[in-house]
Amino acid sequence: MLWGEYADFPVPSGAFLATLMLNQSLWLEDDLASATPRAFLYPLFLAFLYYLLRRSLFGVAVAIALMGLFYPPFALLSVAVLTLRLWRWRGNLPQLSQQN
Repeated sequence: MLWGEYADFPVPSGAFLATLMLNQSLWLEDDLASATPRAFLYPLFLAFLYYLLRRSLFGVAVAIALMGLFYPPFALLSVAVLTLRLWRWRGNLPQLSQQN
């Protein structure tokens, strides 16, 4: 399987526990329930990662645009993630990827 391809998590109980721990860590902070711009950070960044794995250009663009409206520093982080995906490491040298 290539890096960045969408695949289901092979262990359903592990996926459930990861989701449970993420949900608990999100609700332990007051950010999510505060209705501040930071409250939109986690769902939008998770949407960005989801659409990035699904290779949906429209979904990624919408997620970055919404992050730019609500929490601009993470929009820059998302663009940095997209930029890093352009490069592959072959040995000790970076090369442009042919797959993205």
